Amino acid sequence: MSRTTKPVTTSRPTSAVKQVTLSWKDKLQPEEYEGLKNTFDLFDEDHSGLIDPEEINKILQELG
Repeated sequence: MSRTTKPVTTSRPTSAVKQVTLSWKDKLQPEEYEGLKNTFDLFDEDHSGLIDPEEINKILQELG
């Protein structure tokens, strides 16, 4: 008695490509990210990681 192998079938096509969603940071070059971070740090005077309303008001007053 000889053994035969049957092809394995899956519910997904073998050519299916997994789509990965990149975050905004992953889409930037390192230099671009550093530029944005440095600009953010200028506005975040208390270094809280947030630009709070007082900081926004100061920026708007300086811009006129």
